Amino acid sequence: MEADIAVAMAGRVAEEIIFGSSKVTSGASSDIKMATQMARAMVTDWGLSEIIGPIYYGSANEDLYSQGRAGNSHSSPHTAELIDKEVKKIIETGYDFAKDILTKNIEQLHLLAKMLIEHETLSGQQIKNLLSDRSLNSEAENLFPAHNNV
Repeated sequence: MEADIAVAMAGRVAEEIIFGSSKVTSGASSDIKMATQMARAMVTDWGLSEIIGPIYYGSANEDLYSQGRAGNSHSSPHTAELIDKEVKKIIETGYDFAKDILTKNIEQLHLLAKMLIEHETLSGQQIKNLLSDRSLNSEAENLFPAHNNV
């Protein structure tokens, strides 16, 4: 689950690395929402927080506005604050993990960003081809092998 959160945060992290934090777009908003819902479910539904413990505090799908931020009208404001802190900690851990991986693979990130800017969309196979050969000289050849004979 933590890996899924890191993957969800990777789009936002990649934008920050490539374009700078002042030019981040809303493009990753649905991924951030999904990561937050998953982290909240980990804490409030599945008991995966050592601080909160194995207690059900409400579904991540419940209307949080009518039942308090923690998703359960029976939790105290202090518990709601603890839940929010735990959710934030999970999200920040996923963010940091994604940033670490992308920073360690900065050349591949820049290459992928360049190809996405040029082509707008890439298939999974095109991305695999691109990243499997780390030679920048053969990037187009690896990206679109079917078009090399044209």
